[in-house]
Amino acid sequence: MRTRGGVFLIVAGVLMAAFGVFAIVSGILNFAAVWVLRDALNSANLTYGTPAHMAFSWFSFISWIVCGVVYLAVGIIGVILHGNLRRARMLMFLGILALYVYALSAFVLGNFDLRSLGAMVLLLLIPACFIAGARRNQSSVAINDWGYIFISPFVLIFLAFIAYPIYNTFSMSTTDARIMGGRWIINPVGMDNFQELLGFSNLAEFGEIFRNFFYHLFSHGDVYVHNMFHQAVLNTWILWLLNFVPQMILALVLAAMFTSTTYKLKGTNFFKAMYFLPNLMMPVTIASLFYSYLAVHGPVNQFMVGTLGIWDEARNFTSYVTDTRIVVIFLQTWMWFGQTAIVFVAGMTAISPTFYESAMIDGANQFKMFFRITLPLLKPIMLFVLVTSLVGGLGMFDIPLLFSQSPFGNPQNSVLTINMFMNVRRSFPSMMFGSAAAVSVLLFLMSSVVALFIFWAFRTQTDEDLAKREAKKAAKAAKLQNKGASA
Repeated sequence: MRTRGGVFLIVAGVLMAAFGVFAIVSGILNFAAVWVLRDALNSANLTYGTPAHMAFSWFSFISWIVCGVVYLAVGIIGVILHGNLRRARMLMFLGILALYVYALSAFVLGNFDLRSLGAMVLLLLIPACFIAGARRNQSSVAINDWGYIFISPFVLIFLAFIAYPIYNTFSMSTTDARIMGGRWIINPVGMDNFQELLGFSNLAEFGEIFRNFFYHLFSHGDVYVHNMFHQAVLNTWILWLLNFVPQMILALVLAAMFTSTTYKLKGTNFFKAMYFLPNLMMPVTIASLFYSYLAVHGPVNQFMVGTLGIWDEARNFTSYVTDTRIVVIFLQTWMWFGQTAIVFVAGMTAISPTFYESAMIDGANQFKMFFRITLPLLKPIMLFVLVTSLVGGLGMFDIPLLFSQSPFGNPQNSVLTINMFMNVRRSFPSMMFGSAAAVSVLLFLMSSVVALFIFWAFRTQTDEDLAKREAKKAAKAAKLQNKGASA
């Protein structure tokens, strides 16, 4: 005897399978019509039938086929598994969830069609299947199913507005997407954008750049920069590392002082609020404020030249590479060290006082307790701070742009960051959206690789891992001993 949930699943499965067949047939017919008429459309000077449009037609055809196959497969499996309510409902929920991402993105981009409407309508059947399949003697299953329903809005928003843009960026990075004459021009170019940015297309060219870099570094004391993208990558890492290291040190010292039971400082809440205050200000405000302070006719120059007489003439801070970088690094550190300190304070207060009491009984001083107890137990907090700072630092944009008052990070591209370079590529007059997407992809890959390395470096060593390490050391020592004995 079929339950109400099983009946709903059969109906939903049949509708999805039918819609899948419709999508596959429609995709084939649509692409066939464009392919047959491409010469006539192109000769009529229409955008239809051009190579760019044919590339879109291929993408649309694949989209129709994939969409239809997913509809058909999930629908058929849902009908087959209708007797197993939990598995069938979960399978169909995930299937329609994936299709709903396409529907929502199509709606946002103004390309709403029958596939989008079908996905959105069929999605409404899922809550009905959950409700209909919940029986009184299966209350635990119903509760678990409602949990999936409650988290589904976040999943939908994440897939539509984060996962889909990432996919679209990867797709656009392999084209020469740009705007000319008020209309889009898109042609697939493969990996040309990446080769242009990286400056090499084979290992020989990479080796040449690598050799020039170290030759200039050790022979001339400067850094060899192959192109502007390399300069942007170098600047981004310099600006982030030189503000992150003092930021971490200052935040750790302040957090240790705020949480110390030995010093017992008064008014710590006031100082926490004051140190955190710069983080509440918009970066645009901070950069504009300091640009006004350090301008040629700003209060700093007036005070140093007119009041104190230390400088003979006003100093234009944005005309010197060192001055510009120092100010940008200082602003980044000043803006974020307060938040980092608050996070460290939260981590330190979570450490049990019994560790410190036992260490004091054993005669440990404050220095040893900090490095032997506090820092090791702060490893998860430091991992969080390091990864979030990495992502924010590599995405640095507003402060260097507004303080330098130049989209190229002048003087001499000294504060040109990766995001600023990407903005230059996509802005007027170049409007090179494909190249800008390639920059974004490289930034994403760079951040991901470094973040994964950080996670690996901060991984927790279990007893089994330590035992394996000791076993390897013992085996290596035994091998060396046997080798020496045989010699």
